[in-house]
Amino acid sequence: MLSSKGKALTTLTVTLPLPPRACWQNHRGHWSKGSRAKRQQRDTAKLHALAALNRAEPKWQKATVLFEFYWPDKRRRDPLNAMAAMKAAVDGLVDAGVLADDDQLMPETPAFAVDKKNPRVVVTVRKG
Repeated sequence: MLSSKGKALTTLTVTLPLPPRACWQNHRGHWSKGSRAKRQQRDTAKLHALAALNRAEPKWQKATVLFEFYWPDKRRRDPLNAMAAMKAAVDGLVDAGVLADDDQLMPETPAFAVDKKNPRVVVTVRKG
């Protein structure tokens, strides 16, 4: 449960790809496409979190999460839908052992920015 500097781990940051369209609440495609996309997002988040944990297993009971979305363009986006599209990624964090469960996870207002060359989501989880 210690970071590489010997201090207790209190913050974890992972960078993930933007959620695929099939993970969004208003996706109207076949259920199997949504299921595959959510499984892929969950597995990707788990692998990135395990790499960031570096063998520490916090299993935090309570935490806050901040999603920083870097979009490829300046179109308007709905913050609530963006957070909902990250549900499978949060489940991946639970699978990796960052959180004991996601029932005590409190989301912060997501941040939106533009990065045409590298669209992504930076997920920052803080203990407490």
